[in-house]
Amino acid sequence: MMPAKVRSSIAHTVKYRLIQAKESSRCSARTAVLLYFIPVMTLLLLCRVAVADSLQREFDAVQGRLMSLRNTDVNVSRRSEWDRISQQLNDFARRYPQSTLAARALFNSGVADQQIYNRYREANMAQAACFKFRAVTQRHPSSPLADDALVKCAEVRAAEGNKEEAEILYRKVLELYPDGDMVPIASMKINADSGALRTIKRPGSDTLDNKDARRTGRPVVVIDPGHGGEDMGAVGVGGLLEKDVVLQISLELQRILEDDLNAVVRLTRTGDRFVPLLERTAFANDFEADIFVSLHCNASPKKVLHGLEVYYLDNTGDRASKALAERENASVQYEGAQADLQYMLSDLIQNLKLDDSISLANHLRKATLARLSKANYKVRDLGVKKAPFYVLVGAHMPCVLVEISFIDHQREGKLLGTPEYRAAVAQGIASGIKSFLSQKK
Repeated sequence: MMPAKVRSSIAHTVKYRLIQAKESSRCSARTAVLLYFIPVMTLLLLCRVAVADSLQREFDAVQGRLMSLRNTDVNVSRRSEWDRISQQLNDFARRYPQSTLAARALFNSGVADQQIYNRYREANMAQAACFKFRAVTQRHPSSPLADDALVKCAEVRAAEGNKEEAEILYRKVLELYPDGDMVPIASMKINADSGALRTIKRPGSDTLDNKDARRTGRPVVVIDPGHGGEDMGAVGVGGLLEKDVVLQISLELQRILEDDLNAVVRLTRTGDRFVPLLERTAFANDFEADIFVSLHCNASPKKVLHGLEVYYLDNTGDRASKALAERENASVQYEGAQADLQYMLSDLIQNLKLDDSISLANHLRKATLARLSKANYKVRDLGVKKAPFYVLVGAHMPCVLVEISFIDHQREGKLLGTPEYRAAVAQGIASGIKSFLSQKK
């Protein structure tokens, strides 16, 4: 509904313009029409923008609480909070069915129900989750989450023991969304039970772990594709999702590092799944990695900023860096004292690695920009900066976060959607990693 102040403003403007037109004997019919409609349409447009911003803030607040639960309550022990978040997301989708956020709200409400079912095995929660996932595909068939919803519903049915229905749903993904990012997952699931699909391993990839790598002098690198699962990250040009872009770049980066550097490379996620932020650095610590690199795509409120920047962990006072960190840290912003304590402890650890982290950031920045320039991509250098990113908290090795490009910028967003640009980014980052490790020998 249009706010009362906006309605009043429109009414006063229209009345004024009509009087003005009537009093002017030289006012043509066309001028009168323009005097009437231009201010009205302008105010209506401003009203739509204000409403959209308000909905985005409301959604982000609820979504942030869901992500916080995913990060801090892995065992789903705080049942009442999960129920409340699920209801809030479902209510949002019901109240704003025409909003572009409705599909995300409904999908994430189903995710919350699925988590509850996985923990408590209540049949009604499985039914509720699948009802919402199916509703996403039926009510929002063009949403980028439509194929994800079918996969999620299939997961629930498989967990219930209904493998036949799960396979039907996976086949629907292949039939209805042949170009979607869920096709590899659906194909794998369809063939898993029959054994028709086998995991293809790179030669020697299963013969050396990180300790063997130490003995042979091979570097151990952990790459973190940001976001994942229901945490989509930023949404870019044409509905491009940050979580998909960074995963594709990470997989290409892994291939390059294994082939060209003979490195042992581990990814915090190799598919579209949610990984709590603090588990990502714990993963790197467990593998005793030499370096940890988290990959992300940037975004800006007005969708006009562009360029590449690299961050290292520090409690900076820079407003822009803090704003970016708040967006990337959205999934833990409700942790309060626990998150603050972990950050402070990590800050002590990272002080010992600060120079190396800054050096790593500069190597990645220079090498990536050089590779993109060589491929005739003009990308602005936004420099190396510091910011309090929680995904870097607790790392025991040099660690950085790369904001590759702005996914919502008209030019860079389109580039991120192309395999050629993503490959050039991966090659540049690999070159930076190689030069950094060579310097450390």
